[in-house]
Amino acid sequence: MFIQNDSDSDNYSFKMFFLEDGKSNRILKTEFIEKSKRSLSNTFYSIKNRLIREFNHLPTTANFIISSALQLPKDAILLPVAKRIF
Repeated sequence: MFIQNDSDSDNYSFKMFFLEDGKSNRILKTEFIEKSKRSLSNTFYSIKNRLIREFNHLPTTANFIISSALQLPKDAILLPVAKRIF
């Protein structure tokens, strides 16, 4: 999962768990991996490929980009909203 702020990208691994309570509840657990600088040569696609090579123990290669036009606090607002969406 990528959360972008200007030219910076915070990269997280994530796991999704489904609760067996008769409802369609799920939990998204995230873990911070690293902060990356984006540029013309260091795009989201190249960051994703590098992370796949470096962290080959990660179970999935799916990625999501969380972006906001407003300057919002990442830990207090963007990350919890992203977890609710998925």
